[in-house]
Amino acid sequence: MQYFREKITWFAGLAIFSMFFGAGNIIYPIQLGVNTSQQVFWGLVGLLITAIGGPLLGLAGCLIYQGNIWNFFKKLGIFPACIMIGMCILLLGPLAVMPRCILVSHAAIGQYFPTMSINIYCVFSCICIYIAIFFKHQLLNILGGILSPLLLLSLITIIVGGLYLEPTFSTNDNSVSNTILLGLAAGYDTMDLIAAIFFSSTIWSLLQTKKTNNITTTLKYSIAASVLGGGLLALVYIGLAVIAAQQSSVLHGVPTEHLLTKISSLVLGDKFSIVTNITVTLACLTTVMSLTVTMAHLLVLFIPRLKNYYYLNTAVILLITALCSANLSFATIMHYLHPVLNILYPATIVLTCANLLSYYTGWQKVYWPVWIVVLSLFYPTG
Repeated sequence: MQYFREKITWFAGLAIFSMFFGAGNIIYPIQLGVNTSQQVFWGLVGLLITAIGGPLLGLAGCLIYQGNIWNFFKKLGIFPACIMIGMCILLLGPLAVMPRCILVSHAAIGQYFPTMSINIYCVFSCICIYIAIFFKHQLLNILGGILSPLLLLSLITIIVGGLYLEPTFSTNDNSVSNTILLGLAAGYDTMDLIAAIFFSSTIWSLLQTKKTNNITTTLKYSIAASVLGGGLLALVYIGLAVIAAQQSSVLHGVPTEHLLTKISSLVLGDKFSIVTNITVTLACLTTVMSLTVTMAHLLVLFIPRLKNYYYLNTAVILLITALCSANLSFATIMHYLHPVLNILYPATIVLTCANLLSYYTGWQKVYWPVWIVVLSLFYPTG
């Protein structure tokens, strides 16, 4: 418990919250509340399992390897590990999460600049992100000291204010089991288990730089900060889902990327919701910046032909690809994402559990359960 009393743990926990709190973490709890209405608490059971339990599992599974991505994946074999890392980079990077964050940030700020098209916004935001990358060493101070408290304050204001609105529940005929499954699927779609594995290297290096070079102590601080960050995420998920459920009839039919903007306007009015929308915009763009830095370093590390390029050049390629992907709608991105995610996510969960078992018991056949799960997903069910 002593690690939870340290200032660095709270600072890093807030930074972890901000790193993870991207587009999916905003949208899917709200969407779950709209879809489950009065059964929202059953939906939250599923959501918290996959959207909180999953990332905490991923952080633990990679932090025991000091955030070393290759050590986490290499027991699958060199070729399967490279394939899996490549798929994760593409999904967390320019083909899914990065454009998703750009779309939600545009929805949050676009109402104040009605003449600004998504194309212009994408170019402008990517240029800003690239400039911000030069100051990446100040990431912990920016995330933990400024943006995260502002984001939390804005979200708490919306959640508390939303609880005082007159409930307008929509009808919902889903069974309890189907509602839990909806929550599980919403947590899957955040992709935070995969993100946790790749963010672990940043978390590890930040804490080691700030506090200690002792591996055991750094691991304890990292786990404490991860639990704190996960707890903050859980509270926000619950709050957003509950107020969305209470206003489900009003929110029904609102485009996915505009859900938080609509709730903000309902609670605060158009005049005061600008603070929340600007904060959400910054949070989404900060997530894109974190992902760009992480993915660029990994690409340079794992692709030999890129070793001669400075990682900033690779970051440009990632941002341009994300810019192109962001011209698709949120729903279109998720439509193409689901088939890949339905294979990659279960495989990553099993790999994480197998790695933890291997680390503590010395068991080496890590690849067996992963291959069994992957092959079973391709096996026809009739």
